[in-house]
Amino acid sequence: MRQRKMKQRKSKQSKSLAKILTLGIAAATVVSSMSVPGGLLAPETVYASDNTGTAESGDQGTEPQEETIQFDVSIRPNDSATVYVMQVTSLADTDTMSYQYSINGTDYYSLQQLQTQETFGASQMVDLHVRAVGSGDTILAAGNREITTPGASDVPTISGADKFSDRTEVTITATPGASIYYTTDGTVPTNGSQQYNTPITLTETTTIQAIAIEDGHIMSDVVGMAFTKESSGGSSSDGGTSGGSSSGSSSDSGSSSGSSSDSGSSSGSSSSGGSTDSGSETAPPQDDNKDKTTTKTETREDGTVVTTTEIRSEDGSVQIRTEIRNEKTGMNIVVNVSKNAKGKITSATAEILDRGFGNVKISGEALSEIVKAAGTKKVKATIKMLTKNDWVIREVTVDVNTLLKRTVRPKKMKIIEIDPETGEKLVVSKMPFRVAADGSVELDHNELGHGNYELVTADEEEALTKQILRSIKATKQSATIREKQGTYFWFEKGVNWYNVDKVTFSVLNPDVARVSSDGRITGLKPGKTVVKAVVRLQNGRSKLIRMTVIVNEKK
Repeated sequence: MRQRKMKQRKSKQSKSLAKILTLGIAAATVVSSMSVPGGLLAPETVYASDNTGTAESGDQGTEPQEETIQFDVSIRPNDSATVYVMQVTSLADTDTMSYQYSINGTDYYSLQQLQTQETFGASQMVDLHVRAVGSGDTILAAGNREITTPGASDVPTISGADKFSDRTEVTITATPGASIYYTTDGTVPTNGSQQYNTPITLTETTTIQAIAIEDGHIMSDVVGMAFTKESSGGSSSDGGTSGGSSSGSSSDSGSSSGSSSDSGSSSGSSSSGGSTDSGSETAPPQDDNKDKTTTKTETREDGTVVTTTEIRSEDGSVQIRTEIRNEKTGMNIVVNVSKNAKGKITSATAEILDRGFGNVKISGEALSEIVKAAGTKKVKATIKMLTKNDWVIREVTVDVNTLLKRTVRPKKMKIIEIDPETGEKLVVSKMPFRVAADGSVELDHNELGHGNYELVTADEEEALTKQILRSIKATKQSATIREKQGTYFWFEKGVNWYNVDKVTFSVLNPDVARVSSDGRITGLKPGKTVVKAVVRLQNGRSKLIRMTVIVNEKK
């Protein structure tokens, strides 16, 4: 009966092949997976491998075949130039079939939705699958291509005197042909911001942020540079002081004290009650060859307190630490940003501190605060769950840019665990987490133990799963034993068994040999059979491995 069904399936495939060839689509052989007798495999995708290069397809060893589709892909930036979109081309139009796509090889959608529902970052590797489906959802042909999207535009350069007394001119340069957009109000620039054409004249303290967009590329990272207007009052030696006496003469500033080294004593005069520059007055005058630190504190109407500390080094690089706290809402965020001497962001990280034992939550409000403080979406954020004594229960790291990536279909993300000793990534979660339109996501604490985790895209988890499954191999492809004697189904070294949920063994011909739950094989009578091992990972994915066993007569 089974052989008859296999022949009927081959007949249908031959008819499908004829249809494909009439459409001018090139044909090639690919392997399709089949269920394993005995119900050992779950319905999810199984990577079949027997260490001999053949695919498992029932007891008869036949290999069902599909045809391969050849296609081209066009890639372009979206309208806002923030991400890339793809479109499949060079496919034949036909009423007898429809096309579907997948970017993980498992979940397929109508090909028309590829351009509207999927977006991709710069230099991102994509394994794009396309298949032709006939009536009754019959798969007629399939193919895939590994594609790497173009890089982002090069970052522009902002030039000008960062300190001035009256006015200064700022120029912004970029790759020839690129368009430059900038802001002066602290917002992140987009392709809808002011376009740069001529030098910018500044007469007040201003921070300029800019991006560049090259033709056919998404926008660059944001670059920023602060320009500070300095007070012209006082002598050059006292330029770091503010609120001096009205006489303006350094020789008279100390009256009876007389010495210019006592410039700080002028703070005791009546003029000391003048300006209070939001924390900057707490920084003492510093020599030009030392690091300069400024601190500013902002208290908002909703009770949120934002404290920003900027440390400018002698080489021009800047370290910025922003603390965002609100006692009413429990928000507690720390953002750290490093910039080089040209103002380019070299690193951006954030910590969200949460004291509680419930689910791990990342709100859209927190993400908005992080992006505003960092000046970029490319931030690695870590959510730390703390006890009342500030002991870390668990840490979850996520890429903010990935959470805020806009797609029509809700994004699915997966949790992986990070081995604290080796840094190795482990698959642990069967359940995907959906990300809301504002980037917010909530992780069920029942899925997480104490430890370090990372929230990744379904594609990243899929790539990790494939890598782990490829590492699981049997030490030998075949074994010869005698009646009443035995051997074991051994696996090669190097497998991290923390990734594995369980291993199930079975034998095709139980009259020839039997296999125990721990992989011990015992010969029963002369003959040949196949022992199968199904290795299931913690995330539910499986791999099938076969070993041929020959049983000889007992001497």
